[in-house]
Amino acid sequence: HVFETLCKVNHLVLDKTGTLTQGNIQISDVLVVNASWDKDRCLAVAASIEQYANHPIAKAFKPYFSSQVIASDVKNIIGSGIEGLIDSQLVRVGNASYALAADSGLKERNA
Repeated sequence: HVFETLCKVNHLVLDKTGTLTQGNIQISDVLVVNASWDKDRCLAVAASIEQYANHPIAKAFKPYFSSQVIASDVKNIIGSGIEGLIDSQLVRVGNASYALAADSGLKERNA
């Protein structure tokens, strides 16, 4: 898909921090939207799911991995993100529209 749409690109923006050239992707901020979870829990849950991801951004979550948080039934959803079960609860990590649509995803998985 990327190569097919590359001919339509008018502008290309690159950062000079090494993110693309050296792969130094880091998490700079966390926005917690569920009052029952704190920042550390969010990062540990995301790290547990992201360990199964097939994209370079997943490496940024490695420092937050905890063997106490176990993901199961993990699925990569190309172009959207990754999802899995943590303590029998569906968790999605990815773009905002995908991650915030967790209720609809649960219905899809159970169909």
